[in-house]
Amino acid sequence: MWVTTVFLLSLTALPVTASALPRGDCKAPKAGTDLSRCRFVGADLEEVDLSKSDLRGVDFASAKMSEARLDDVIADRANFTGADLSKATLTGRFSGAQFRKANLEEAHMQGGTFFRADFSQAILTGAKLDRANLRETNFSRANLQGAQLSQTNLSGVTAERADFSGARIGRADLSYGNFTGSAFIKAVLLQSNLKGATFPSTNLSGANLSGAYIFQTDFYRAIAKEVQLQNATVIRPRVWEVDFSGVRSAPRWLIEGMDDGRFSPKRLGLAVQKGFRELVGADLRGLDLRGLEFQDTDFSHADLSGADLGNSNLVGASFLLARAHGTKMVGTRLERVNFSGADLSGAILENMYQKESEYWLHKGTPEWVPTVPRVTEPVQASPSEETPPKASDQ
Repeated sequence: MWVTTVFLLSLTALPVTASALPRGDCKAPKAGTDLSRCRFVGADLEEVDLSKSDLRGVDFASAKMSEARLDDVIADRANFTGADLSKATLTGRFSGAQFRKANLEEAHMQGGTFFRADFSQAILTGAKLDRANLRETNFSRANLQGAQLSQTNLSGVTAERADFSGARIGRADLSYGNFTGSAFIKAVLLQSNLKGATFPSTNLSGANLSGAYIFQTDFYRAIAKEVQLQNATVIRPRVWEVDFSGVRSAPRWLIEGMDDGRFSPKRLGLAVQKGFRELVGADLRGLDLRGLEFQDTDFSHADLSGADLGNSNLVGASFLLARAHGTKMVGTRLERVNFSGADLSGAILENMYQKESEYWLHKGTPEWVPTVPRVTEPVQASPSEETPPKASDQ
């Protein structure tokens, strides 16, 4: 099971307070000074030590700063556009800083805060970013081949057409990030959080996602050849038109739904017709599943939005935490069905036969869905019947 990574940023040593620093010399900058009024555009600052300095808003555009030391600095909104920071050390706070087209090859950035920084088109090959806070950062078209990003906070990042090939991104938080068109060839994402992240048209060939938490993740038209998914939690991903050739240890519903290495909703529908019942976390959106036998089938966490289950047998089925928005269940048998935590908003339940079914109203569920814990007698539900009381929001 994926364990949420906790980023203990507040417990690390913070940069020295800017107001306590002596005013620095812009012509001979040194560590522990206030340089916030200086400009170093195109300056030669190779191997310079500016540790514990106030660099807020300082312009380092196109500066030569290879192997420079910027330990425990405050550099919010600083401009490093086009600068050479190869093998430099950057720790401390760089929120909103600009690194566009900068060279950060093999830079040491462990534990730094780069909240909403801009690394678009930057070179970060071999950079060490372990435990860094990169939340909502821009990595579009950046080169991070072989970078080390273990336990980093990459939530909400924009990384379109970036290259993470060979990067080590274990136990990181990539939730809700946008990685459209990027490359993760042979990248290692062990036990990482991919909740709500988007990877359309991304190349994940040979990537290791073992133990990852994949919840409502978008892989539309991605290339996932030989990707590793051992012990991964896979819940309602968008996997249509994805190339999964050579994949092993994937959820059974994903394997059963493959046609020539690609996931096919039609193929999964055929597997269901032949008696396949392990549908935990499955993508069943829009499928025509009318009249099928689903007795004791487990739909937990599955996405059945817009699916048609009319006249199906769902006796003993479980829809625990499933998404069934707009799902049709006309004339369906619902005996001993578990809808705990399911989202039935917009669902069409008419003329169904139900007995001893359990319901837990998700916010947005229609008023006419039964609100009592159990229905002890068979009920014929129809639009003409009296509407039961509306459940209070929790």
